Amino acid sequence: MKKGLIFGFILMLSIVLTACGGSDEVSVQDDLISFVNEAAKIDKEHVESSAKLENLMEPVLATGVFDITEEEYDDLVKTLEEMISSLDNLSEPETEEVKSLYNQHVDSSKKIFTATLGIFEAMKNGDMVKVTEETVVMTEATSELLDTTLKLNTLAAEHDVILELDELGVITKASKK
Repeated sequence: MKKGLIFGFILMLSIVLTACGGSDEVSVQDDLISFVNEAAKIDKEHVESSAKLENLMEPVLATGVFDITEEEYDDLVKTLEEMISSLDNLSEPETEEVKSLYNQHVDSSKKIFTATLGIFEAMKNGDMVKVTEETVVMTEATSELLDTTLKLNTLAAEHDVILELDELGVITKASKK
């Protein structure tokens, strides 16, 4: 009877210790994979939306005349605003290393989309000075985003994460080595 009681106590103690003693911390590798895979889904949507924007803007860029309907302009603004707000749907990573990349990615992407919106608005109003200013902001944000990508590649290599790319070199998926 005592042996059964002692065995039961040890079994219960080991169950409790296993449940409480496990680490809830997420590894940088797992956090990075999760972030990249989630961001890749949103980036894919952005690529599709960008194609829509390019189709609207192609004649404007070719002629230099902002000749789109109010409905097309409103659709363009709505698309860009959706792209900006979609970045808020990204889950914030748990590890500091990945959180830093997340913040840089979101900030740079928002700057790019906001500058694009500013360029379209300035073109609509014929304000070429504003077009130039917004283009500078966009160029700087694009440089920041490229820097973030370099940091992402370095962090992936350090933590045995494989980054898969599409034919354009855009990251589409992350997985463990």
